Amino acid sequence: MTQDLLIRNATAILTGLKGDAARVPGPDLRIRAGKIAAIGALTPEPGERQIDAGGCVIYPAWVNTHHHLFQSLLKGDPVGLNATLTPWLTATPMRLRPLMTENDFRLAARIGLLELALSGCATVADHNYHYAPDLPYDTSAILFEEAAKFGLRFALCRGGGTLSRAPAGSEVPVAARPETVEGFLKDIRRLAREFHDPAPDGMQRIVVAPTTPPHSMRPDELREVASVARGLGLRLHSHLNETVQYHDAVHQQHRVKPVQFCETIGWLGEDVWYAHWSSSTRTRSRCSARPAPASPIARKATGVWAAASRRCARWRPPARRSPSASTARLPTKPPT
Repeated sequence: MTQDLLIRNATAILTGLKGDAARVPGPDLRIRAGKIAAIGALTPEPGERQIDAGGCVIYPAWVNTHHHLFQSLLKGDPVGLNATLTPWLTATPMRLRPLMTENDFRLAARIGLLELALSGCATVADHNYHYAPDLPYDTSAILFEEAAKFGLRFALCRGGGTLSRAPAGSEVPVAARPETVEGFLKDIRRLAREFHDPAPDGMQRIVVAPTTPPHSMRPDELREVASVARGLGLRLHSHLNETVQYHDAVHQQHRVKPVQFCETIGWLGEDVWYAHWSSSTRTRSRCSARPAPASPIARKATGVWAAASRRCARWRPPARRSPSASTARLPTKPPT
């Protein structure tokens, strides 16, 4: 894919910035070596590739911060329709993922990436947890190969875990069996060596992303994983607080809230971002108020937040006076 071209006659060129800087005069934009070299009324150079953008708007591409590309083939599964999250996980991914062949996985990745590209995404962070000790194909390599075909910047959030969520006593298929923490970390080091490009304009990144704390790994394993990731210069990512049941399960096991649990295992900081947080409380809202500024993947993300400070987990809402009969008021709107 050529990285040198001239885009001409755009109706507007938007920057994503605020105020007067939101638009820049065009109508042309020149790209050299994959970077913007000039904007204005530009004269084509001899042999320069040109794209006529008449009637079109040029704007910064979207950044996808959390996806499960392999699930692209699982949409519409009648067994999981209308189910809430936990029953759906059992009915659809846990049932069908062990049946996926290499071709199935590649096709699912290609469909998901195409959908994202057509929606305007140029950076994709895929939380892939399709790993097992004896899986006969390399899902990580497939994802990078497919993303490169579309020219997309791709961050592999390497999921997986050492614990199984299958019902106790049930037989776990080979393709869904948990890993050892040694095996997980060995693959993280391999992926960092083979694929990770830390340059600001790097097209490939590795992120360490056990599927969901604390259901995927034990606390001591999560601490070790975080330490190894930071030693390799890799960011951390996972699910957090997907449902009320998630919140309750963490509190039942560890007697703390999910964010506080993450603090105890070293999973808060500007190198960490989480997906979902669907059951919001004042504590979590305060934690999510500032996305990690150094993360190109977590920036400007709707519904995906980074816990940017250890102070988040220690924050408590201020004490309230008990309302008296003269001061008590009914809320005029539900809390947000």
